[in-house]
Amino acid sequence: MRALTTFFLALFIVAPVSSVQAETPPLIDPAFEVPDLSLEAAKLEQRLLLLAEIQDAEIQEGGRQGGETQELRERLTRLLDASGLRRRGASQAEIRTIRNGARASDWASLAQTYLGGHHFEDAAAAAYLSYEKAETELRRSRALGTLAEVYLRQGEDRTAVNLYNRAVEILPDSQNRRRLEVLVERLKLRLVEVDVESDNAVPRACVVFSQKLRKPLPLKPADYIALEPAEDVDVSASGERLCLRG
Repeated sequence: MRALTTFFLALFIVAPVSSVQAETPPLIDPAFEVPDLSLEAAKLEQRLLLLAEIQDAEIQEGGRQGGETQELRERLTRLLDASGLRRRGASQAEIRTIRNGARASDWASLAQTYLGGHHFEDAAAAAYLSYEKAETELRRSRALGTLAEVYLRQGEDRTAVNLYNRAVEILPDSQNRRRLEVLVERLKLRLVEVDVESDNAVPRACVVFSQKLRKPLPLKPADYIALEPAEDVDVSASGERLCLRG
């Protein structure tokens, strides 16, 4: 217990936090490529076209479930089953987008709508379509920013970081740059807390980092910790934790 008390009061990290190193590669990947969502985008376009056709057929048939409408609905059902997508009706924004010739600006707006409704697969496909159809650097950059937000909402932080970075490379937009800086800072390896477990038969104290540590560490675990006065204790590293036991 004496060692633990000493650890809690006098522990310091010998090597800098940056040398501990996270398990994952650097945040910014110079070889990063925008994910190819062309298949998902094509499925979204096909679905919206079918929904627009169904709406037209219903209008022509006066709201009755006629033969043409039923055939279109069956086609839509097959498409959804093959795509693994949920069945839901089309909003006016969706119908308007597909009727307007699916311009980049319409897809961008629709991507935000999907994102707000937590329809992440559709949001990613719409943002990708906006990116592919964009005629200006501003629209391409903004589309990638939206796509980054989709990945971020789904916990894919590194893909989000690289999408924001690519968006800033296309155009140093202040909004995307700010989000990139905040996200990079959040994902940096840093010391979060010191966790003392004194109720165990053999007490333990751990330095907890913000990310899993790389395996193997560049140095022995004991080389990252110094105790004053020196104590004979076990030091180990696992996951996000660098622990002292004894």
